[in-house]
Amino acid sequence: MSLIEIEGLRKVYRSPFLRREVVGLEQLDLSVETNEIFGFLGPNGAGKSTTLKILTGIIQATAGSAKIAGQPVGTPAAREILGFMPEFPTFHDFLRAEEFLTFYGELSGMRREALPARIDEVLSLVGLPGVQDRPLRGFSKGMLQRIGLAQAVLHDPDLVILDEPMSGLDPVGRRDVRRLMEGLKAQGKTVLFSSHVLNDVEEVADRITVVREGRNVLSGTIESLLSGQRFELVVRQQPASGAWTKTAEGYHCYCEHEEAAQLAVRALSEAGISIVRCQRERRSLEELFFLDISEEESP
Repeated sequence: MSLIEIEGLRKVYRSPFLRREVVGLEQLDLSVETNEIFGFLGPNGAGKSTTLKILTGIIQATAGSAKIAGQPVGTPAAREILGFMPEFPTFHDFLRAEEFLTFYGELSGMRREALPARIDEVLSLVGLPGVQDRPLRGFSKGMLQRIGLAQAVLHDPDLVILDEPMSGLDPVGRRDVRRLMEGLKAQGKTVLFSSHVLNDVEEVADRITVVREGRNVLSGTIESLLSGQRFELVVRQQPASGAWTKTAEGYHCYCEHEEAAQLAVRALSEAGISIVRCQRERRSLEELFFLDISEEESP
């Protein structure tokens, strides 16, 4: 079941000083299913943050529709079930961590008496145990990123929207964010996040959409998008014919499609050659991302 439905979304920014329009989104279609981790990718200026801000009701679309759980975005019913962390979280730095989270918890309708235990829980969840009494002005960028995550999940929302959640984090921090997303999914939650860290997206996302110039140019499950057409063959003895390369495992070559791989396996078996592996080639998300760019730029 789709938790987020976007159809024909368009956003135009008007500049009265420059007397021109800048198109942020152009006929964007997007669907996010319940209980999945969805990666939203694209270069700077592609429209990722614009889309997320429309979903949270921070800005309004020029045209098209966007709904959360069947409710128009920006309505109280749509906002009630979501938690959001912006790309550059900035907070009242004179507040202590506990005061900050208490403030956001009360804004979300949480009971004050339930907040202390929940604050302890989410601070541990994001890797910031014991910072309740520390003022935010003393937090590093990575710590501010983590406390932003804490406020996004504090009220236990069904949908968590994260704009560049890995930004400013070291490898340990990025691992913790991935684990947080996986934990949310295990609880039945839905996570929509944007990121430039392609390796992290590949590890955690169920499905992705790539946007360029405000349009959806590539969508699908990670598995379907990264599974290539070629098949990798590795054998123990060098066959009499074919373009085989010596490797630590044996001898290696590629077949361009599944039928060719099946024929090769049959011929090798009949020749008594031991087959170590025959499997579909898997690309990295980075390879796919840049392949899409090169195809788009080619005449």
